[in-house]
Amino acid sequence: GVNSAAVERSSGATPQEIAQAQRELVERAANRLNRHLKVSHPLGRIQIPRMGVNAIFVQGTRWGPDLSKGPGHYPQTSLPGVGRTTAIAAHRTTFGAWFRHIDSLRGDDRITLRLPYATFHYRVFKHEIVKSGDWSIIRDRSFDTIMLSACHPLYSASHRWVVFAALVRVDPVR
Repeated sequence: GVNSAAVERSSGATPQEIAQAQRELVERAANRLNRHLKVSHPLGRIQIPRMGVNAIFVQGTRWGPDLSKGPGHYPQTSLPGVGRTTAIAAHRTTFGAWFRHIDSLRGDDRITLRLPYATFHYRVFKHEIVKSGDWSIIRDRSFDTIMLSACHPLYSASHRWVVFAALVRVDPVR
């Protein structure tokens, strides 16, 4: 896990220096895990209180092999904690329909991702509907973002309902 106890014990460290050291530890842990990810294997837990979601998510977004097991992390996006976009997809009508009510999310709703190295807390800031081939939704922004996506409308794959949330807090594993 990420252990910042040594940083906190170091004499004379300012709160800003401690926070920076913790960010660097989390980023190193994310990059280390990223090198060992296996498609279809569990990666972490996603919790979305408004939607009643508390599920294990896997690495990968293939229709059957990955999303039949739960929400899936887009492999072409970063893991949380490296200052980029993390994206997770899930079905609305099949395979547990984890994101059935993605359209119920509102501004400031909470999303939590628990990974082996840290827990990440996000707040929703917007949603949009895009055509299913629009890959701009996973582009990096200038801050840690999580993007959730699901097919839209129900029983169709022509578009995606997309929700964006900004990182507001990180709790490193101690």
